[in-house]
Amino acid sequence: MNNFTKFHSILLLLSLISLIINKSISDNKIPEFIFPEDINYQEYKDICKENIFYDHVNCFSLSKKFEEKIENLLLPIDLNTINEINKEKISYIYYNLGNIYYHGYTSKEPDLDKGLAYFIISSYFGGPHSKYKLSIILSNGIFEQIYKRKKFQNLIQKFEILKKIAQTEYYEKNFKFLMAEYMDREKDNLNNKNNDLTREKRIKEFKNNLEISFLYSATLQNYSPAKKVLANKLNKGYDVTYSCSSSIRYYLELSKDTLKEISEINTKLFFNYEKLDKFEYVGNKFDEDNTKDEKQIIDLYWSQITKKKDKNNLKIIKELAKIYYYGSSVVKQDYETSLDLFKRAENLNDTESLYYIGEHYLNGWGTKKNYTKAYEYFKKSISYNDTDNSKSWNSLGYLYYYGLGVEKNIQKASDYFNIGVKYKDSGAILDSIYLIINDKKATDKDYTKAYNKASTLAASDNTFGTYFYAMMNQYSIGASIKSCDINIKFFISICEKNLYIKYLYDLAMKYYKKRMYRKSFLIYLELAEGGSEAAQINTALLLNNYNIFLDKEFQNYLTYKYYYMSYLTGNSLASLKLGDFFQEGFGALEKSIEKAKQYYKDSKGAEMITNAFKLSHADFNLGMLYLFNQNSTNITDDLYQSQSYFNSSETLEELTHYPIKIVQFYFKYFYKGKYGILSLIKTILFDYTIGTLFNKKIYISWQFAGIIITIILYGLFYFSLSIQKD
Repeated sequence: MNNFTKFHSILLLLSLISLIINKSISDNKIPEFIFPEDINYQEYKDICKENIFYDHVNCFSLSKKFEEKIENLLLPIDLNTINEINKEKISYIYYNLGNIYYHGYTSKEPDLDKGLAYFIISSYFGGPHSKYKLSIILSNGIFEQIYKRKKFQNLIQKFEILKKIAQTEYYEKNFKFLMAEYMDREKDNLNNKNNDLTREKRIKEFKNNLEISFLYSATLQNYSPAKKVLANKLNKGYDVTYSCSSSIRYYLELSKDTLKEISEINTKLFFNYEKLDKFEYVGNKFDEDNTKDEKQIIDLYWSQITKKKDKNNLKIIKELAKIYYYGSSVVKQDYETSLDLFKRAENLNDTESLYYIGEHYLNGWGTKKNYTKAYEYFKKSISYNDTDNSKSWNSLGYLYYYGLGVEKNIQKASDYFNIGVKYKDSGAILDSIYLIINDKKATDKDYTKAYNKASTLAASDNTFGTYFYAMMNQYSIGASIKSCDINIKFFISICEKNLYIKYLYDLAMKYYKKRMYRKSFLIYLELAEGGSEAAQINTALLLNNYNIFLDKEFQNYLTYKYYYMSYLTGNSLASLKLGDFFQEGFGALEKSIEKAKQYYKDSKGAEMITNAFKLSHADFNLGMLYLFNQNSTNITDDLYQSQSYFNSSETLEELTHYPIKIVQFYFKYFYKGKYGILSLIKTILFDYTIGTLFNKKIYISWQFAGIIITIILYGLFYFSLSIQKD
């Protein structure tokens, strides 16, 4: 055999060996993950999108169905081989399951254990939603509360996919250390050992770093709720270094997103987020479902205008037309119906309807777009020259600016906008500002005019006007405010009008009214972390008034945290509650008369208070603190201060008259003598008289019962003294 033949024989042998090896590898190859073709992911995303039309039940049903399919595909494969697109889909499905369990959207109570388990699984696949949720859970110590429960430990063993993730480097890096530290601390507690301070510091540092890393990661993935929480932390210096300039950049981005959302829908939006403090002194009595009343009213309207007697009732026809034009909690927008109703109103010589009909033709709502007809209706509308039709001036300016149905004419557009401005139409004011800002020939004087117009709109809480005002301040266009700390407040007010935030507020209040306090709390908690002021006081009140957690020490810690957060925003009730805490001692807080005095005084100088009981409460307690000041250096001055606060308290709320007289009587005849029954009388006085006066309800009978009991005790005490003398 020659060398050439030998060489070819060797090559043939090597090829054969290679083929056998490849066949063997192919036979043992780990299967690749292929997302199930029968899952319409885009349709699923639309159903599970968290907005005012969020269908919890349908989302949950689909998520559970998809989970089973996906888990069967995930268990046999190497999770590292999944591509980014499929990871995103998997993460979103597990997130939705976690979110629905965590908030209890389809059940009576939240299931925090399952929620956390699904969030951890989802976060492994990289989704920003679950990272954001984990950062919130870590920030408040809820992670530890869930993890140490047996139920959660059992879940880790039952969840096959979670068991698989628990073997990964990701889990080791992010959760294993923290969980091990928690377990060691629990063992020490069971064995009555002192906790290691070094370990506590390690836990706190690791937890804070993990929380912020999740938050930054979700922010980098452009997840808006995470941006809002991070912006708030940077603005307040919570867990991160304070930076107004960094914070305002996030708020600016969020403001743009909010304006885009609002401009894409045509509906009346009311961003008046209720604070639960209005129920603090009057109890909380609610109608279970107000939407039933609204539906009955709409049905009644329809029945009336179909009857011969009321078929031309203009008031009802217009009211119905606007309900269908804007939509409501029980009726979706229906432009065909609204157009028909507005035309009925037009036939009854209603001039306001002309503007709305023009808007239907301009935008193609309920009919084909017809700019010529839109122009005709707007022109007819302004011919009546009344305030009901002031919006038509702005709409005509819009047609001329873009040349829709008419020849483009910027000067005419400007003229129409300015007439709308005279009628104080917010749309016309905005468009006139826009013209100035985009005019290359505009002078500093023009910019100042635009700035002043924007300032007027911002003062009236107009969202778009506030944005123009804040942007002009930000970039010094005709502006007078150059302080980041002041300007950031305008961007924050815009971000609070985000539709997702509105959806969460509405949902939290709905749960509160149904007395589902844990569900309500979890939503307000999330909003509070994002800096929403109403949510901060609501979170604190729910913690203060209801059993949210079994661990009372932990609940007390959170109660103080959110009252303090709310106090920093200037909330009067938060100041009042903190004063109470330091006056009597609360949780781990030690009594501090000086701090109590300061908080009570702050409550009187905080936001405008419409509830007299709050001010009366603060004044009464300040009177008590000065009257019984054991560290007094000037008794005369303290007595004067005490009387002054008591007088103010009684002026605000006459029910304090008898408690004040009893306190002063007790001080004069008993306190100075220190006869040893101070604690007994004080208990009765506060529990039955003052306590019932300033807590959730007012029962006159209990107040007078307290007074009578106290007086009887005084009589018995005098009687005992007279016996001792004899």
